[in-house]
Amino acid sequence: MDTNEVLFGILHGNFRNTTMKFSVDLPKKRGCGGSRAIRFARIRKEKRQNYVRKVSQTALQCFITDDKVNVDGIILASVAEFSSALHQADVFDPVSCSFPFIIITNTEIFINGKSYMEVVAKALLTAKEEVFITDWWLSSEIMLIRSTDDETFRLDNLLGKIAVNFLFLFNITK
Repeated sequence: MDTNEVLFGILHGNFRNTTMKFSVDLPKKRGCGGSRAIRFARIRKEKRQNYVRKVSQTALQCFITDDKVNVDGIILASVAEFSSALHQADVFDPVSCSFPFIIITNTEIFINGKSYMEVVAKALLTAKEEVFITDWWLSSEIMLIRSTDDETFRLDNLLGKIAVNFLFLFNITK
């Protein structure tokens, strides 16, 4: 969930299924002052509250059928201001005790593999002691098959740099 769109999905092992996705156009902050600033701030706040309400109601429709939860837990991955607002929404109160919430407040959404792998490469290069790699087959396949503009972002080059720094690499597989 971010200021542009929300995505509802189900994760089951390596299987991912998008249940529902919709976009929203929330008003931006205005640079005007005076009495108009107060009115625009109020309208902006109301639209954001309506967006959170719609997302929470849609989550209930997607993950609760016949008053029973059909998932083991809910992961709220959104920008910080929305995750706390969504978790505190009144809609989740009747069922909040029946399954755990996991809140992730620092998320990034990537449309293509190139921008995703650039962020992964920067994270790998800033690692100090250990690197844990999950979904190894997917990450290595993307990096070794697709060429990037910068050769330093290729996975084999990155792992070579990490090995020089004597970092521990762990491949987590199930």
